[in-house]
Amino acid sequence: MKTLTRTTKTRKKKTTVRSTRVALPTALKVKVKEKTKSQVRLPYARLAFFALVLGALFGVTLIQAQLVSPQQELDSLSVELGDLREQRSVLEHEVAIASAPERIIERAGDLGLVPIPDLVPIEGVVSE
Repeated sequence: MKTLTRTTKTRKKKTTVRSTRVALPTALKVKVKEKTKSQVRLPYARLAFFALVLGALFGVTLIQAQLVSPQQELDSLSVELGDLREQRSVLEHEVAIASAPERIIERAGDLGLVPIPDLVPIEGVVSE
């Protein structure tokens, strides 16, 4: 208990004040420590490190996308080239079939042409 003395002009008066504080169990007492400068800077350092890592990942992703883009175009052109080679092969085969002598004779007969029965050589006169 604390005793307070209060002085007034006419007389001294003693009053007693009781403390209203309740003692906490020792397990619940909280000790508040003062933060040092390094402890204050730590969250900012973590934030800066996180931003740096995030920026690096974004940069790697951007570079990867730039490298993949021409490769996709190259792949599509390669597929198109394969299709054109296959089409060329089919057309060369059709030309080979159409230019066979039997096929030419058959087509000429369809058009009304007939073969010559006897072949007679013509002798030409050459003048000098």
